[in-house]
Amino acid sequence: MDIEYNGQLIKVEKCVLRKMYENRQKEEGQNETGGMIIGYRLKSNNALVINDITLPTKNDSQSTFNFIRSEDHNVVLEEKWKESQMTIMYMGEWHTHLTQNPNYSITDILSWKKLMKRAITETDILLFFIIGSEKYKIWVGDRRNKRIQMIYEGGWSIDE
Repeated sequence: MDIEYNGQLIKVEKCVLRKMYENRQKEEGQNETGGMIIGYRLKSNNALVINDITLPTKNDSQSTFNFIRSEDHNVVLEEKWKESQMTIMYMGEWHTHLTQNPNYSITDILSWKKLMKRAITETDILLFFIIGSEKYKIWVGDRRNKRIQMIYEGGWSIDE
């Protein structure tokens, strides 16, 4: 899937969407899950490629309406960064909501704003995915102008 934001091409690989789909909340009582979004920048055209995510770990804080990732995700990212000869990097966060059509909460926005200020990465934008049972949405946090805006809304299909 290709998305354009302010002239920046963002490619999200199907394997990433499949992992998110497989981890979505489907019924009452299931906890939120989430993790980091991982990718790299293409040298040829400066496109951002999202090719992986971290998955929930036993040390994450999870409840029906809350997800706080543990430091385990940083360890996974660092391993992937070293394996890729320092090309793979942090691109943002993803988590689930127990709803068909997800929207961000005040908690999400506050968390995203903190990440936009303190995340150590080589890109001016961060991506935030919220995964619902029927749809998913993607927001971009632009660190240059400090704005957050939705850039994509999609429904799950068999092809994903």
